[in-house]
Amino acid sequence: QMNDPVVVAKRRWNDATRGGSRGGTAGRLSGDQWYELQAHRAVNQALGRLLRHGRDYGALILLDARWAQRGQKARNLRAKLSGWIQRHLVDWPCSATGLSGNVFGRLQRHFEDAARRP
Repeated sequence: QMNDPVVVAKRRWNDATRGGSRGGTAGRLSGDQWYELQAHRAVNQALGRLLRHGRDYGALILLDARWAQRGQKARNLRAKLSGWIQRHLVDWPCSATGLSGNVFGRLQRHFEDAARRP
């Protein structure tokens, strides 16, 4: 989508009309900021489609180090997620070869526990 002509045009327009000495609108997002905001909205929408009400359960796995709170590549993007989901996020430890620990065992326990809830 990054190379979609409409997206490219919107990003360029935002950059061209952004505040500063060029007579643009102060406070307007840059093209990059706008594009990132659209990505965060899409992730939040996808997360919201998994859990529709209080008795729903599921697992959301964001396999990108930028979502982590700590680490070499962390950008703490979780701050851009809806507050209701932030409270339930868990960083999973990684090693040089990938995820460490028993991810699938943890997921299995999560679903078993959730299925037992009334």
